[in-house]
Amino acid sequence: MNRVASLFAIVGLLTVALGLFTTRLKPFGVTITHGNSAYGFSVQFVLYGIAALFCVFTCLNSAGYIPFDKTSVQWHFWLSTFGVVLFIAGFAWLYSAGQRPESSPNLGIKGTIMAVSYLSSIPIFLIAQAWFAVASVRALLRMRHI
Repeated sequence: MNRVASLFAIVGLLTVALGLFTTRLKPFGVTITHGNSAYGFSVQFVLYGIAALFCVFTCLNSAGYIPFDKTSVQWHFWLSTFGVVLFIAGFAWLYSAGQRPESSPNLGIKGTIMAVSYLSSIPIFLIAQAWFAVASVRALLRMRHI
């Protein structure tokens, strides 16, 4: 198994461990309200889903059947990991800020930066997955022409 597949497996295991750790904390999650309806999911759901994506890519990459481009695989790993780290850091900061009783509901400069990092993590992660989809199609087309 090559280095990037090993890194994907390690990050996947760390994400699962973090999801298991968050079950020990006070329950928290994301709630989206639309009109009179509210939809919510826990942070464990997000972390387990991300860990599953990392493990799926590890499996696809380590099988060696699909000839992925090495550069695109590395970019996919680093963009995905960067998006996950931004998501976890922003969510942790917003969670801890919500637990502190403060007189002012303002986030401040640091809070705004962490909220922006939290919100920007989702597009970064989605861009990395789109990158992987394009790389997969290119690899499958290259495999067909071989």
